[in-house]
Amino acid sequence: MNHDIHTASIPRVGMFATVRNRRGIISAVEPFDGDRGRLHLVHIEYKDDQLPHND
Repeated sequence: MNHDIHTASIPRVGMFATVRNRRGIISAVEPFDGDRGRLHLVHIEYKDDQLPHND
């Protein structure tokens, strides 16, 4: 059985993330069921001295 389904990895707490050229750690993940299926609201704590410190 051959399936051509694109699967994205689900973000998990503790994973590293790069957002707008800044490195951070995922501090929380909240699932959200929207019109296009399940999405994830991800909270990131940046590990540099720039502002904001989190998103």
